[in-house]
Amino acid sequence: MSLLQTLSLFLITILNSNWVCSTTEFVFNANFNSSNLLLFGDATIQQRHSSSSSSNDNNNNKILSLTNDSTTFSMGRALFPSKIPSLNSTNTSFSTSFIFSISSVNGFQPGHGFAFLFTPSAGLAGASSSQHLGLFNCTNNGDPDNHVFAVEFDVFKNQEFQDIDDNHVGLNVNSLTSLASEPAGYWVGEEEEEEDDDMEFKKIELKNGVNYQVWIDFFDSRINVSMAPAGKRRPRRALISESLDLSDVFLDEMYVGFTGASGQLVESHRILAWSFSNTNFSIGDALVTRDLPSFVAASEGSRGLVVGVSVGCVVVVCGLLVIGFLLLVRKRRKTNKDEEIGEWERDYWPHRIGYKEIHKATMGACCGS
Repeated sequence: MSLLQTLSLFLITILNSNWVCSTTEFVFNANFNSSNLLLFGDATIQQRHSSSSSSNDNNNNKILSLTNDSTTFSMGRALFPSKIPSLNSTNTSFSTSFIFSISSVNGFQPGHGFAFLFTPSAGLAGASSSQHLGLFNCTNNGDPDNHVFAVEFDVFKNQEFQDIDDNHVGLNVNSLTSLASEPAGYWVGEEEEEEDDDMEFKKIELKNGVNYQVWIDFFDSRINVSMAPAGKRRPRRALISESLDLSDVFLDEMYVGFTGASGQLVESHRILAWSFSNTNFSIGDALVTRDLPSFVAASEGSRGLVVGVSVGCVVVVCGLLVIGFLLLVRKRRKTNKDEEIGEWERDYWPHRIGYKEIHKATMGACCGS
C-alpha cells in the first residue's frame, strides 16, 4: 500500500468515527482583565501590588474579585469568554488549577462562598445570592435541565442543603446538595513513598485570607479535587476522589469559570491565578505561587500581643509614677522629721537651726546654689 493510500485511509477512519480534536488551554497568573473574562454582577478586576512588585507594573497583580465586600447580598460570576467544546463525549477530560483567597470583612460575620463551575449559558439568570452561591435559586435548585457542574468552597453550614459543616469542599451537579463533600484540608506525609494510611490530614480554614491552590482533574469518569496552601506541592492523595458520570450534564459546548455570593454574611472572594486545559494534566504547574498579594488579617494572637504590650506599658508607667510619688513623700517626711525640735531640746538654748533657715539666710550660698 502506498503512502498516499495509507494517509487517505487514516483520514477516512477519522471522519467515519466523528472524532473531533479541539484543545482549549489558558493560564492567568494575576493578569486578569476584562478582555479575557466575561464579568457579571459584582465581579470585578482589582489592581493589587505585592511587596516585590513595582507600582508602575500595570499588567501584574490584576486579580479577580467575585463579590462586593462593602455591601450585603452580593453576587458575581466570571467566565472564560469562549465555550469549551466537545464535553459530552465519552472521553471527556479536563484539568484546572487556581489560587483563591477568602477573607473576612471588618464589621461583618463571614459567609457564604464561591464555586468553580461549568455552565451552558453566560450571565446570572436563575441564580441567587446568599446560600445559593450564585449557582441556582430556590425554584431551579435540583433541576436536571440546569446542566451545571460545580465544585463549591462553602463557609456556611446550611441545613437545607445538608452541608456537613461551615468549612467544606463539595461536588455539585445541578443542585446545591453536594454529591460528595469533605472538610477543607489536605493530606501530607513525611516521605513520598509513604502509604496513604500513614498520611496525616491537615484541616485548613477557608476564610482566613490565606492563598490556597486547588487542583481539579476529570478523567475516565473520575473527578479528583485537591488543595493546599499556595506554594506547597500538590498532595499525593486527593481531598475528594469520586466516580462521576457527567455525560448527561455536559452539553456540546460549556462555559467555564467561577461564581460567588454573600448574604447578610459578608466576605471577600478573590481568584489570584487560574489555569485550564482539556488535554494537559500538568497545566497547574504553570501557576506562579510566589509574590502574590496577601489578604491575611492580623491574627487574634497578634492583636492580643499588641493589646497586652500596650496595657503592660501603661501599667509600668503608672507604677513608676506611684513609686516616684511615694519616694517624694517619704523624702519630705524625713526632712521635716530631721528638722523637728525634740521635747528635750525645748528646755535648752540655743535651739538647732534648720536647714531651710540656713538656706534662706545665706541665699543658698552655703549649699553651692
